[in-house]
Amino acid sequence: AEVNRVFEPLYSTKELGTGLGLNIAQGIVHRLGGRIKIESEPGKGTTVTISLPRRFEELILDSPPDEASPEEGWPADKEE
Repeated sequence: AEVNRVFEPLYSTKELGTGLGLNIAQGIVHRLGGRIKIESEPGKGTTVTISLPRRFEELILDSPPDEASPEEGWPADKEE
């Protein structure tokens, strides 16, 4: 049942965890039109699957630089 909570802000199973990593990752993936899924089997392991649309580069290049990334216009090697 913990796997249902992993995207909640501030939820962590780690002593030193902030509980922000998967929440932030989910926000980025959804903003790009993708999906993030977690499957976990106790004692076996966890699989995180991220699916992004093929038009990923279009989404980034069509966004104003301040919305595309904190690095002002990512990808930096964008050709005009």
